Amino acid sequence: MRIFKFMKLTLDIDTNSQEALALLAYIRSLQFVRITEEESFQLTGEQKAAIDKGLESFKRDGGLSHEQVMESTRSKFPHLFEKRA
Repeated sequence: MRIFKFMKLTLDIDTNSQEALALLAYIRSLQFVRITEEESFQLTGEQKAAIDKGLESFKRDGGLSHEQVMESTRSKFPHLFEKRA
């Protein structure tokens, strides 16, 4: 019986670098390597502003307790807390 062990690595490749692309091409050529690509993304200015607004609110108001969050969530989404048979 053969036991397989795997290691997962994450690489951030600068697609503007020819050396990085050459390294990636070499790694892809190896039979024992499986590559799953994930495209990185950038937040929009609007998304960044919303995050900053939330952080400022948290700092100013001291945040909410777990109980307060649960109470608010139950009132907004009661169907998610219904017990099902």
